[in-house]
Amino acid sequence: MPFTAILATTKETLTALEISITQLRQYPKGDLLCPECKTVMFPRGRKGYLPHFVHTKKTENCSLAGESQYHLALKLGIYEKCLESYKDAKISVEYSIVKDNKIIRRADVMVLFPTGYGIAFEIQLSPISLEEIKNRTIDYYEQGYDVQWIVKKTTNSDIKDWLLDHGSLNVLTTSDFKSAVISSETLESTLPY
Repeated sequence: MPFTAILATTKETLTALEISITQLRQYPKGDLLCPECKTVMFPRGRKGYLPHFVHTKKTENCSLAGESQYHLALKLGIYEKCLESYKDAKISVEYSIVKDNKIIRRADVMVLFPTGYGIAFEIQLSPISLEEIKNRTIDYYEQGYDVQWIVKKTTNSDIKDWLLDHGSLNVLTTSDFKSAVISSETLESTLPY
């Protein structure tokens, strides 16, 4: 459930955070594509949920298809905080990191400064191996970007220790989660806490 879709006719990236669901529904059926797997998507906006895009078909290998409302809410909270904090930077959600004309990573939120420096924010709520954390972190470093990981309090201690040693750990507690995402009153009612 991403916030972004690609317009098939122009290859323009559309963001559900910046365009109303009503406006997004004006695009012809089949014209909105997933930025990762290129499956046709449609905009969804309903009470108690953040506006986002939904795949029309089940996709096994698309990392954007499995994001929960909580993941989206955190992404929105980080995005809004970055807009507030980094006035001179370009802030993007679901930012693609490209190497050799291939997307190698997709940051949940990316802060790009005019100097070329960047900070990627990665929200990791599902289980992940330490090896995958290392690989993703190294990929960002090799592209010249710092990365800040946001993980749950229950994340494996080996992962938290490694991230702490590399200066990119942010542990998410229930209160952090609620304060990060309560930017919309309609979302508050969907939280399980």
